[in-house]
Amino acid sequence: MKLMKKHTDPNEQQIANDSQARAEGKMHLNSAERQNRQRPKEANSQKQISVMLELLRSAVFDRDPVLDPSVKVDWDKLMAVSQDHGLLAWVWDGICKLPKEQQPERQTRIGWAISAQNIWDAYDRQVDVLDNIVRKCAEKEIRVLLLKGIGLSNLYSKPKSRPSCDIDIYTFDKCEETVSLLTTSQVRYGVNHFMFQYRGENIECHDHLLSTRTSLQQKVQIYINSTLGDCTLSTLGFYELPMISNTVYVLMHILSHFVNPGPDPLRIRSILDYGMLLIKIREQGKVAEYKKLLCTLELECASDLFVRLSEWILQVDLSDYYCEVQDLTNDMEKSKELLFDEKLRHPIFDEKSFVKQLYQRLVWHKAVRWRYSYLPSSERLRLPGKIQFQFHIFVKSLLGLPFDEPLLKSIKEKRKK
Repeated sequence: MKLMKKHTDPNEQQIANDSQARAEGKMHLNSAERQNRQRPKEANSQKQISVMLELLRSAVFDRDPVLDPSVKVDWDKLMAVSQDHGLLAWVWDGICKLPKEQQPERQTRIGWAISAQNIWDAYDRQVDVLDNIVRKCAEKEIRVLLLKGIGLSNLYSKPKSRPSCDIDIYTFDKCEETVSLLTTSQVRYGVNHFMFQYRGENIECHDHLLSTRTSLQQKVQIYINSTLGDCTLSTLGFYELPMISNTVYVLMHILSHFVNPGPDPLRIRSILDYGMLLIKIREQGKVAEYKKLLCTLELECASDLFVRLSEWILQVDLSDYYCEVQDLTNDMEKSKELLFDEKLRHPIFDEKSFVKQLYQRLVWHKAVRWRYSYLPSSERLRLPGKIQFQFHIFVKSLLGLPFDEPLLKSIKEKRKK
């Protein structure tokens, strides 16, 4: 049987072509419309962030804020973002400096003022508790070294506005004795510290300054331990790390939350602390010494990123700290997105299905894998390798299949390094 070629009317073909062209045009138009709709939202979000950072800078540097009167501020959203990043009290200080016509409505101001007052009251309580701990430890000849948290509050003109969730202390080689002295209640152990409550405040007593699971942490730990003899005694009786050691310690703290955020993602407050410490180092004339140390510890790449983020937040020139290891243009934009994108800051994993949860975590880690480039090369595959390891073990055991021994061996070796 001979197949007949279907006859197509030229007019029908033209109509079909015109219809397809219109459909494609509409599709392109819809795509353009979607992009145009997204752009104002993104632009507005950036304006809101700019307002928050300007209010923050006005409080930190004790000057009047300068806002664009044409920008309509979403004060409720601004309050939520500033609270998430630990900036609420500073931003409120900045709002109080604004002309009345630029300030939020009365109800919003009342809520913000109450939240800021709670932060200031918490600071006073923590100082009282710290003073009591120092006195109690002094009776047993135990020295107390204050770490991060309220230990960094003196970097600012108004220390009370720098919030802290807990009090981190290090008592040199007397950690267990300190814990026994301060509490008889339940004590939990974290990665490198004991956690308990004392007079209503959360205390973290470190037996090591840093976790020593990686070679990078071990190197930094050795360096900081070598400077403990140069710790300074404050007027309240606790010890403080030397400025450069403290800055490296804060940098490691930021890096850990940046690379593997988990339930506690990186906050602008931490980057702000780093920027203020860099300003203090410059005042002491030790910029070259600090940069040399960064190269020794292989932290110059991480420092470069956070130096530039500090510049963006504080609007202060810190170019004398640049190590210029790599081009950070794209990573700066990614970092800002990581700071403010809710899905990246607080990823939601399906808790009902362990397989799906592991898969989502693996995909999420790959999506933001560029962060691992800020670790020394020997550390970069450690964290995603752990997730791959768990996923491989679980799926193979679920399906009753033999394990891929070469893969397991390579992952284990990467984890050991």
